[in-house]
Amino acid sequence: MKQLWIPGTLLLLWIIVGGCGSSSKELAPPKVSQGETGGARTYVGSPTDAGPGDLSTGESVVPKGEGEKPPDRPAMSMDAAQFFRDGEKAAQGGEWTSAEESFKRAMEADRNAFRAAYNLGVIYERKGEWSQAKSSYRMALSIQPDYELALKALVQVLLREGQFDEAYQEARDRAQRFPKNWMILNTLGEALLAQRRYEDSSRVFKQILHDDEKNVHAMFGLARANLGLGRKELAQGVLTQITEIDPKFAPAYNLQAIILTGDEKSLAAIDQFLKAIEMDPQYAEARNNLAVEYLKVGNYEAAVSQLEEVTKIAPSFAIFRLNLGDAYRGVKRWDDAKRELDLALRLDPNLAEVYYNMGALYMSADALEGMDPLARMREAQRLFQKYKDAMGSRMPKDDPVDETMKSLALKIERTEKRITMDKERAEKEAQRAAAKAAPTSPDAGVKKPAAKEEEQWEE
Repeated sequence: MKQLWIPGTLLLLWIIVGGCGSSSKELAPPKVSQGETGGARTYVGSPTDAGPGDLSTGESVVPKGEGEKPPDRPAMSMDAAQFFRDGEKAAQGGEWTSAEESFKRAMEADRNAFRAAYNLGVIYERKGEWSQAKSSYRMALSIQPDYELALKALVQVLLREGQFDEAYQEARDRAQRFPKNWMILNTLGEALLAQRRYEDSSRVFKQILHDDEKNVHAMFGLARANLGLGRKELAQGVLTQITEIDPKFAPAYNLQAIILTGDEKSLAAIDQFLKAIEMDPQYAEARNNLAVEYLKVGNYEAAVSQLEEVTKIAPSFAIFRLNLGDAYRGVKRWDDAKRELDLALRLDPNLAEVYYNMGALYMSADALEGMDPLARMREAQRLFQKYKDAMGSRMPKDDPVDETMKSLALKIERTEKRITMDKERAEKEAQRAAAKAAPTSPDAGVKKPAAKEEEQWEE
């Protein structure tokens, strides 16, 4: 089936806590991303999965000079800080509506509460309201122009929407203004990665490492750039260095596992995914990717367990719903599978893989929506064709859909012939039974003599 891998960290949803002074801290972010989408049963997750190679332009992407002086980051007013803490507490308890209201009140109490504006964006992302999330992140940046977390979140939403050029422009403009902020530079590098400008992105990451040679975030970006350039061994070497510097840096284990799946080393990949989850239990990407590996080997129950946790962490991401639907299909929970696939399509109407997996569901299910077997096969046929139409030129050469449709067409033809034959046989049997059951008279079958014609006499 179509199970989609999630690449190295593309979106970080942070909740800022304690934002009323210099002692501010950040919660560990749940890591989720839209990821690249492929068609066939190929892995999706590394920069080399599909499409052209390096698209670097050669333009100067590394900002020069000192840039602007970073503006001060004033603390919130006391009233705003109290509302902020209320929102923080609600968010940590998963009470998103209450958290949203509290952060809004913090903004009303202090129009410069940029952290509250940012957290509102996080809430909207959790709810799948991307437009409002972007507006909140932009508001945070209008208040605090060098606010790296808001920039990173904004860029990642744009990347998930496929707005690669706009994401790059947002990151480039901020990097030129604040070239000494390594997180802003790192976001620029990630935007370049999304554009497949691997050489350009590597120059940005190397600039960060020039000032901080043990910056694991920049090292991770460099590893991804090397993968995009086909330097797998070099990328793996960088990932190993990352785990030596920071053994708890979960994305390194996740990406290492994805590389291992490409080498058909399933058990080793599973170990690395589990290591990533051990380092960060809220790492939705790693849980999703582990589940895909379980689906690959037919361990559907384990896949269901992982993906149910993923959808608690990130309920509004279509890819996670797609994969959970396929896992439910594997354990024959037909109605649950249909619900998840329908939800995936509502969350992302452009996710073509939903049609393929929905078709597979109708082929597999022994009972679904009251349809008889032939009706289910015909619906599967319609869905597979819809998948082909949606994929268009993105369809990989080795996609199995044509063979699947050919096999399905033969099955439908045979089923229709069998139904016709069964119907004809039933009609003949009914006729024979009717004839056999018809009543008979005592003279039945005896030929009567012709009536003698009476003579007519004239008087």
